[in-house]
Amino acid sequence: MSKPGHREGVQSLSETHKRSHKVTWSKRGSSFSVSPIKKTRAKAITLELVQTYLCQIGTPKANAISICLHYGDFDALQSISMNPSDYLDLEIWFNRSHFPSDWSAFHIVRKCDGLRNPKDLMGLTLAKWSSAEAANLETNRRLTSELPEKDVASVLYRMQRKIAYWTDDNPFSCVGGFGPGVTQNCRDRNVHIWAKFDAIPECTPSCHGLLQNLLWMSPTWVESIIKQPVEGPTSVLNISSARYSELKFVPKDWKSLRGIEVGPTGNIFCQKMLGQFLSRCLAQRAKLDIERQQPVNQALARRASLDNSLATEDQESASDRIAYQVVRMLFPHWLFDMMVACRTSVVSLGTGSEKEVRLPHHKFAAMGNCFTFEMETMIFLALAISVVEECGVQPRWATTDPTDVNNIGVYGDDVIIPVECLPLFRKVSAWLGFKTNVDKSFSSGPFRESCGGDYWKGIKVSPLRVTGLLETPLQFVELANRLRTYSLCNGICDARFVKPWLFIINTLRSIYPIFYKFGPFYGPDELIWVSLSERKVDLLYDDDIQAVQVRYWANDKARFNRSDLNDQTYLTAGLYRCGFPISRDTRGSTSRYRPRTQSINHPGRCFGIWS
Repeated sequence: MSKPGHREGVQSLSETHKRSHKVTWSKRGSSFSVSPIKKTRAKAITLELVQTYLCQIGTPKANAISICLHYGDFDALQSISMNPSDYLDLEIWFNRSHFPSDWSAFHIVRKCDGLRNPKDLMGLTLAKWSSAEAANLETNRRLTSELPEKDVASVLYRMQRKIAYWTDDNPFSCVGGFGPGVTQNCRDRNVHIWAKFDAIPECTPSCHGLLQNLLWMSPTWVESIIKQPVEGPTSVLNISSARYSELKFVPKDWKSLRGIEVGPTGNIFCQKMLGQFLSRCLAQRAKLDIERQQPVNQALARRASLDNSLATEDQESASDRIAYQVVRMLFPHWLFDMMVACRTSVVSLGTGSEKEVRLPHHKFAAMGNCFTFEMETMIFLALAISVVEECGVQPRWATTDPTDVNNIGVYGDDVIIPVECLPLFRKVSAWLGFKTNVDKSFSSGPFRESCGGDYWKGIKVSPLRVTGLLETPLQFVELANRLRTYSLCNGICDARFVKPWLFIINTLRSIYPIFYKFGPFYGPDELIWVSLSERKVDLLYDDDIQAVQVRYWANDKARFNRSDLNDQTYLTAGLYRCGFPISRDTRGSTSRYRPRTQSINHPGRCFGIWS
């Protein structure tokens, strides 16, 4: 039932999107909740928006992509390719030359999940996963039965020494913990940190001893499990045993799914400890801070697009191609044994069904393992530094150093190295079983890409991406604001994108009319950002200089139902620095909104006007 006196929805751009969505008000009328629209309707809205956007770009490549989407021909869409070296006409953004327009059109839906039925992508995803496992099997055989060439052997020796020096520390000084993902006995909505500390942990037999030692040092955690106080050294005798991890597939983009391994809760806790340890070793001893490295890589990519001195290298399915013998060869034995104890050696496909298949792992660890990314970063950092040294170049890579002197940047498998060192880098990485992603690796020409930063001759041309179907009000508002900021240059928005922007806000007004509220640029996420001289903004006062006060409906952060948990569980989560988690507008679930008034700064009355 609508709130009395509330304005009803107005006519939309399309008859398909005319019906206003249900809004449920609280008894006092002080808050309301909304549910997401149906996926079929969300898909139709998203495709209509994308085609409107592509029509405004109007280049031949944009028109070809629009035709493929109109007829649902994803095979033809996948055959469309783009090489930045074919474009030589960009000087400044407002030339509206073909490269930034084509680059944006080419990537607009490449990261969008939900456009295709996941069942249609399962065959391709399993084939890709099986191919990576076959490559790992061959890598394990090669590393145990063949000798590398002299230059490759020299690089591998340098890598071993560097990793041994970086990891010369005590891993038990790290506390462990849990991430936001699911585990084998904490699934669906029961994935909060408290639920993981409250459940009896399960682990593989190889991890049992390590988990017992960690529990021995954490009586508070034991109290939260057994629901009674303990004194002195403690352990949980009835730790459940798990023999394998489960392979699940989650949306990645419109071409494929991403394979994620769901591991036992106890294994994940121990993996988190090793992930913290490797991250600390990288920051303190290797001088590479993962938390601050992405802007460094982006700055290096921008510099490389100007002087062609550096190459940006990306690997294909790197986390799935870290073979078991690669880790055994590069890491110290004591650390390797701990990592082996925490991993799962068997993976189950189709868990719980009649067609369940269990296979041994040829990779060391996959996505879902809590130290895969840190281990991957350490391997590629050691590889990049060793290759540069072998080529006779002085390596510079520290995160705190100025980017104009650095010549190495590593974030996961995203590597930046000097161009003259690239042949040896690819030779050694191929020996280790990695495969270069030629579509995302650049060593010549005026274009470079790294960590989400795309640069052409020093100009940032990172494309606008629609990453999912428009199902909730915050997704509409967020995409409208990203489109507005994407079109922004020197305080003025490109008028080509007025039509898709109007499509988003008018569709939002027809489905969720209560969210049709405007605010200044860089304001709250629940407001549609506009120029203050362009639209009527719901202001309490405006001093015409820098500050405004706006009223809007804020997303009420939904907390976990804690009625069935004990105080020791909360204390354990706090001691392990996991905090008390809250979740914003979760896709596929009902969200609640409350009124809020907030004072914010704005960049100027005419900032962001269409022109």
